[in-house]
Amino acid sequence: MGPESTSEGVASLQGRLKAMWKGKSFRPMIAGDDASVLHSAIQDGLSIITNDKRFYKNMDRLGYSSERY
Repeated sequence: MGPESTSEGVASLQGRLKAMWKGKSFRPMIAGDDASVLHSAIQDGLSIITNDKRFYKNMDRLGYSSERY
């Protein structure tokens, strides 16, 4: 289990993802809970293993390597 995420960290991840698709009709969004888990893992360099396809794709878009099971 990683450190607590912060609201600023969660907002930053969500903002980065939104900025990648600015002006386009397709807008991927990372849910607050998913962004919180990701922010916590990023702080300690922990890996995330998930079977959530959307979460996995968003992590990849944000440059965070992860694994699917």
